[in-house]
Amino acid sequence: MHALDLPDAPVSKRGVPLVTQDEVTRRAINAVRHEFDADALTAVWEEATTAPPWDGPPMWVHADLTDGNILVRDGRLHAVIDFSLLGLGEPANDLDPAWGLFSGESRNVFRTALGVDDATWARGRGWAITSVLGISYYEHTNPGIVARCRRRVTAVLAEH
Repeated sequence: MHALDLPDAPVSKRGVPLVTQDEVTRRAINAVRHEFDADALTAVWEEATTAPPWDGPPMWVHADLTDGNILVRDGRLHAVIDFSLLGLGEPANDLDPAWGLFSGESRNVFRTALGVDDATWARGRGWAITSVLGISYYEHTNPGIVARCRRRVTAVLAEH
C-alpha cells in the first residue's frame, strides 16, 4: 500500500505527528502506572516524540495493523480487516505488527524486511505505546482489546 500514489487521498486519523498525542498519552501512561513502569513508558514515549519526523511524502497507510486486525491462518497472513484509519500517513503508522505479532528475531526480520530506520522505528514504538489508551478506555467493556493492548505495551518495554 505504501507504494500507491494517491495524492488526493484523505489523511489518516493517525496521519498526524505523534507529538499531537502527547497530553492524552501521558495521562493514559499515568492511569496504568499500577500495572506498568510509568517511567519506562514515558522514556519510550519521549524518545518517540523527539525522534526526527518523517520527511518523505505522505503514503497510503492502514494505520491500525494491530494483532486484532490481522488475521493469521496456519502461520500466514490470511486477511486484514478494519480500515477505519486508512488514509495518508507515514510508515511508522503501520509498524504495530512489530509489537503485536512478532518477538525476538522475528521482530528483527520484520524490521529488516521493511528497511525501517531508527527514527521511524522509534515513532512506531510511540504509536504502539498509545495502546495504553485502549487499556483504560476498554478496561470494563472489551477484555480482548485490553489484552492485546497490554501485550503490545509489554513487548515495547521488553525491547527497549
